[in-house]
Amino acid sequence: MARARNIKPGFFKNEILGVADPLYSLLFEGLWVLADRAGRLEDRPLRIKAEIFPYREGLNVDAMLSWLQTNGFIERYTASGKKCILVLEFVKHQNPHKNETESELPGPPEKDSATDPIGAPNEEISTNTEKIGTASENIGSTRADSLSTDSLKGTNVPVAKADPQIPIQAVIDSYHELLPELPKVKLLNDKRKKSIKSFCHWVLHSKRSDGKPRAETSDEAIEWIRRYFDRAKENDFLMGREPRTNGHTGWQCDIDFLLSEKGRVHVIEKTRGAS
Repeated sequence: MARARNIKPGFFKNEILGVADPLYSLLFEGLWVLADRAGRLEDRPLRIKAEIFPYREGLNVDAMLSWLQTNGFIERYTASGKKCILVLEFVKHQNPHKNETESELPGPPEKDSATDPIGAPNEEISTNTEKIGTASENIGSTRADSLSTDSLKGTNVPVAKADPQIPIQAVIDSYHELLPELPKVKLLNDKRKKSIKSFCHWVLHSKRSDGKPRAETSDEAIEWIRRYFDRAKENDFLMGREPRTNGHTGWQCDIDFLLSEKGRVHVIEKTRGAS
């Protein structure tokens, strides 16, 4: 049964959905109204298609669901013999009606903390090689075919070009190497991972002032990010060298600020020569 849900203005500014085919955004929104109050629903692509795209022919909803998982919007998993979907961060952004019944679907299997600390509140940085563009953090999911040329063959959905795989650790290592005077990254939780992935996705899908792509391969993306961090050193505001009288004397940015939209404005638009 479909339910009324909330949509926030920030949804339209998501940098991953914003450059993908709009049908992915529509599918993601549709999952909200099909999910129960815990953000869970049965992983039944044909039924989901009938509910969300009843009049559109030729869609491979299974492949589209895999794309949403790969890009960190949902988790597909099997528990108690049932294939299910969890809309990630659903309970954070939705306020189900008080009379809505409790979820009858099982949650995702517990992650083994001894072998998979991803998502732990105080996760320490490791030297793992997790890469942007993979769904390795969705432990326990029953991942279907990823969004490749074959997975959407014969559908009306344009094939989205997969992002090159960029190691998260390479971004953090570059930050530590080039900006040793700034606060160290000690914790790598899900929120920070998502921030790094979003920034790298932006690097791969945005253009310079001359209209050329900033990067098209993983090596080019890392090289551009290194130049970006190096350029930040020249910004007195970011490095805390700018005099302040508002009680923030000596403030310095950190990796979270540099990866944010506001940080990009300071580095790219307010630092001479950056692009």
